[in-house]
Amino acid sequence: MRHSLFAFVAALGASTLAVAANHVATVTPVGAGPFTVACSNVAQDESFIAALASTPEEIWEGRPRDGQGRYISQILAAPDTAVRFDVPVPDLREIYPRFAGDLVPHVAIVCHPTPQANGDPDYILPGTGDIVPRMQAAGAAPRLIHLTEHAAGYGISFSPPPPAVPARLPLIVFSHGLGGSPISPGHLEAMVDLASHGYMVAAVFHGDPRFSRIRVGDLGDF
Repeated sequence: MRHSLFAFVAALGASTLAVAANHVATVTPVGAGPFTVACSNVAQDESFIAALASTPEEIWEGRPRDGQGRYISQILAAPDTAVRFDVPVPDLREIYPRFAGDLVPHVAIVCHPTPQANGDPDYILPGTGDIVPRMQAAGAAPRLIHLTEHAAGYGISFSPPPPAVPARLPLIVFSHGLGGSPISPGHLEAMVDLASHGYMVAAVFHGDPRFSRIRVGDLGDF
């Protein structure tokens, strides 16, 4: 049965590739939206990075060095301001041999529309030089866009004007996939573009080697 199933999946994959090869669609990029964007605090202490003897990207992606695990929570300069939470791991030792029944710390970054008057400085990420726009200052609350300004971005006005309250925004949960991180090159830019269209965009640093052995080179690894 397993051999038959594998043969079916392989045939399906081959047929899908054949279909894909015969249908090419070019889509014009949407580009940035009308809203100014800010992101939550992911400031990093470069002395912590040096102490771990790793590159920033290795730590963002959770790649171990010399048998020691790495995760972004170890290098945060303002951990009390960053978006952090503990995830309860199911007590299934056959699936989670290292963390079954434990709480495992995770970090996220959230990008969102912000008032045009937000003057918070951009943050330059160590290692890559990529920009976290108008990063939330340590100890400060996030600068959320108000309902009136958010509506104006879509060409909507109110009469009389509504109370000055933060807009309730739809949420996009962004996944960088297995390996990588939300602030690895390319991913952060995608999050910011999505947020500029009026969305709250949240991404967790996940899929790291604390849980997964990321090495898929051939069917033997599968």
